[in-house]
Amino acid sequence: MKVVLLNPYRERSDHVAPDLGLGYLAAWTRKAGHDITLIDPNNARISREDLHARLLELGPEVVGIKVFTQDLSSARETFKFLRVHLPSAVLVAGGAHPSAVPEQVLNTLPEVDYAFRGEAEIGFARFLDFLCGSCAIEDVPGLIWRDGSGIRINDQVFIKNLDELGIPAWDLIDPRDYSDTAETFRKAFPAAPISITRGCPFPCTYCAGHIISGKPIRSRSIEHVLNEMQYLMTEFGVKEFNIVDDNFTHNRAVVESFCRGIIDRKLDISWSGSTGIRLDSLDEELLGLMRRSGCYSFYVGIESGSQRILDLMKKHLTLDKIRQGVQMINRSGIDVSGFFIIGFPGETRNDIIDTIAFAAELPLFKAHFFHFTALPATEAYDSLATAGKIAGFDDSMFMDVSYVPDGMTPHELKSLLRKAYLTFYLRPAVISRLLLRLGSARQLRLILKKMINYFFNTTAAGRKDSRV
Repeated sequence: MKVVLLNPYRERSDHVAPDLGLGYLAAWTRKAGHDITLIDPNNARISREDLHARLLELGPEVVGIKVFTQDLSSARETFKFLRVHLPSAVLVAGGAHPSAVPEQVLNTLPEVDYAFRGEAEIGFARFLDFLCGSCAIEDVPGLIWRDGSGIRINDQVFIKNLDELGIPAWDLIDPRDYSDTAETFRKAFPAAPISITRGCPFPCTYCAGHIISGKPIRSRSIEHVLNEMQYLMTEFGVKEFNIVDDNFTHNRAVVESFCRGIIDRKLDISWSGSTGIRLDSLDEELLGLMRRSGCYSFYVGIESGSQRILDLMKKHLTLDKIRQGVQMINRSGIDVSGFFIIGFPGETRNDIIDTIAFAAELPLFKAHFFHFTALPATEAYDSLATAGKIAGFDDSMFMDVSYVPDGMTPHELKSLLRKAYLTFYLRPAVISRLLLRLGSARQLRLILKKMINYFFNTTAAGRKDSRV
């Protein structure tokens, strides 16, 4: 079958990278004999009209769109266009949003024929078998479908041996095509994301990461990972890798094997982590090994400078442990950056001021502050919905302040977020450190562009991809 997989169009996206999820899905379905085209309009910098024209030109039999909650309205617009102009095409929604609200997604996106929850590699290939008449619909893992006037949701299947997935279809997500939209402070280009583990067992109340890949952590074999890295180095000239796992350091043995494998194979690469490594999974010995294998930077999820709020978030961390952990990473020679949330339910203005001060106190390379967003399927969302403090969800949740703690106003919360960035970054030591890390004029242009977008584009204050 002729299949197109794509990310929804976004008006502006400062941080774009090869999409591993679509890459794995493309590789798996192509292996089954299907004709796969993958489109990332945000990296290609094409307009919505150009995207729609490209879809008409391709004339696919099946179109699958990866949908985050923030992309609902954009995905809906493309689905509506396709339903009118390619009426015979089968339209499928996948990704985080359908996984979070499987009972509602086909009502929210009425033009869509089917949706998937969770990991979809096995299910999507079997779904295509169903469309070809060689599989029963009940046997498609994770499928969300209409059965008369009701909605049916098939059980998810999590692949146990991740090596069986192979590697993403890198020819369709060529890392050389992403140099203008990648993380500003990369040491080397081209850079490629890589996934080693899947799953998250932690109970953080603001996060729904487990809805895609489950709670148990599964890992690829390190030999399989290293072979993929060498393939990317040889075929695409990749010089740096960014580990995108939610919990890469959860299993110490996996990290040690990965680092020793890089050293033993004498791979001349740098690597980093971008999704928030847990501080309580690190120690000096492990950090030293990571540094020797080429690790130079990663993020940690700090979230708040108020112990009361950390407890409400169920972070299972203390402020003292955070201080000690950040200082330990700093001593190892690895740049450590932090993620922070502003406006969590129950937070006061004083709590936020404490968070801003805490971020400035820590020896962080960078800090990212985000408005709290009540993501569907999280404990925080369920609590707020039950209390009647939020209603529904759409992409405006990511474009502006979607929730304001009691006793505060949206304007005040926006001002505090801006204060957080200004307080952290407008310090001579921070500015000089960032400038010293810039490796080219191109990187300087990137950071200036992102700063202008953040400070002068008021609609971008809360977006998850507005990163400096």
